[in-house]
Amino acid sequence: MNKIIVFTMLLALLSCQEESKNKSRVDKLPFYSEETYTPHWFANEDEMPNSFHQISPFKFQNQDGEFVTQETFDGKIYVTDFFLLHAEVFVQK
Repeated sequence: MNKIIVFTMLLALLSCQEESKNKSRVDKLPFYSEETYTPHWFANEDEMPNSFHQISPFKFQNQDGEFVTQETFDGKIYVTDFFLLHAEVFVQK
């Protein structure tokens, strides 16, 4: 009976190892250029052809009055979809 308790305690201690939550399986993500979802991997940005779409530099004001730019997302992966909520500038009177 004591052996079972010791074994259970040892197993519990070994299973409580801290893991890195931010650890990724890959260093870089692939680029996708067509609807077949064929991944294209590049060792560095210099190898990437100009045909791949990239978001142009931007600067917008968010709902808290803070400016958001591409630097806001440095080192992060993001999906971009811009939409306009205030169209007075474009509506002619």
